[in-house]
Amino acid sequence: MSIVEIMDIKLHRQPTRLMRGFGFDVPVVGTRHPPEAVELRGWVVGGETAAVAVEVVAGSETLSRAETGYWRLDIANRFPAMPNAERSGFQTRLNLAVLPPVFELAIYAALVDGNRRLIATIRGRRFVESERIASASDVPQTDTLPESAAVVMAVPVDEGSEPRVAIVIPVHNQKGLTHGCLEALFGKAGTRIPFEVIVVDDGSSDGTPEVVASFGDRVRMVRLDPNAGFASACNAGAAVSRAEHIVFLNNDTIPHPGWLDALVAHADAHPEAAIVGAKLLYPDGTVQHAGISFIPEGYPHHLYAGFAADHPAVNHPRPMQAVTAACCLVRASVFRALGGFDRTFVNGWEDTDLCLRAGAVGHQVHYCPDSVVLHLESATRDGASPREIENRRRWAERWLGRVRSDCLEFWIADRLVALDLLGPRYPVRLRLAPELAVRGLPPLFTSDPSEDRAVAGDQVHPARTAHRPFRRLTWSKRTARRVATRAPVGA
Repeated sequence: MSIVEIMDIKLHRQPTRLMRGFGFDVPVVGTRHPPEAVELRGWVVGGETAAVAVEVVAGSETLSRAETGYWRLDIANRFPAMPNAERSGFQTRLNLAVLPPVFELAIYAALVDGNRRLIATIRGRRFVESERIASASDVPQTDTLPESAAVVMAVPVDEGSEPRVAIVIPVHNQKGLTHGCLEALFGKAGTRIPFEVIVVDDGSSDGTPEVVASFGDRVRMVRLDPNAGFASACNAGAAVSRAEHIVFLNNDTIPHPGWLDALVAHADAHPEAAIVGAKLLYPDGTVQHAGISFIPEGYPHHLYAGFAADHPAVNHPRPMQAVTAACCLVRASVFRALGGFDRTFVNGWEDTDLCLRAGAVGHQVHYCPDSVVLHLESATRDGASPREIENRRRWAERWLGRVRSDCLEFWIADRLVALDLLGPRYPVRLRLAPELAVRGLPPLFTSDPSEDRAVAGDQVHPARTAHRPFRRLTWSKRTARRVATRAPVGA
């Protein structure tokens, strides 16, 4: 029996003025089809000139022309200013039986002015099923698993079933980290939840495609060229999945056993939660992420970064305003309705933006400490880089004044900070748990000699700044240690 296998899909970026966006629902990398009936389905939105069709070309021959016109309300929500977005869908069925055993298809967007733009190339091969079986031994196998993980092999799912979760891993070089992450997914970090893995190679130049290919049919791959950035890579991965949930996972992570089961169980138990974040640990066992809080100035801050992994404050689930996308579950329907990650953010700030947009339309964001992932990288962003400055400016323009400062709420709720009113009005005594003092505090406390303040030992006189707690207080690690030593919480 003759079979067609999709080996690679490469998307080609176009200037925004010419093409606002495009994507494919099917086929996806790694799938097999009867050569006479390979379905191509997706959407395309033109820019200054409307896109009216998609043309499939092999060599000099046009195999199919699919007119746009199918309803795509998800795309209309993503491009509300584009009048043709709601009818941007297309679909066609291809007969690839006449092509050579190894083939490449060029996918063009046909514009209303008669021009066309290359939006993707699809590589595949046609073979007899017995040839596939004979060559399977050439693919490195990684299915030798511990007995406790014998049920892990849920990728790819059985024909006729659908994975509940698509794990989307955006990568740019760092092939060694990608290999370690994938080995963990198919090894001890396995799950009973049906899942698929989609690796988005974002313009790598270090042999990443070969590393991904070594995992065979268990991993689908989408390739972007040139490098498009984290947001675009995540969106591209999500676009090729039909799963109920999408889990975005950095390639510099090693998931702990049961991590995915915990995320899905939390989402099932809390239908109001559209986004669920995991607990991320540094290699030394301390917390890298236990949810994102916001300081009074309105900017995001990793809550309890540096705490011990078993500290009570980081080990109970709760609603948050935001979580990191280094590892988080997003309901696919919500992700598409929100238009995915905002690609105007380049490798930073897009995760808090997505969470806040979800919250703005009534969804909740939760933190799930039962899902634990080791985060190998600890490099911080260069806050002075032009890209980071622009990300921060864009984020501030959208969200400053709209987010709620909540870090002090968490500290008080977790009994790490206590306020005692010593008189009918003031002074007020501030008591800190040693954990906060030892690790320092986020840039919540600022010093400005022109503003009213008084700090003496553990006596704090907020004067007329009490309406914004502690924003204008002089602070230091040394002062914090002294306060915590004299009057720790619970004393």
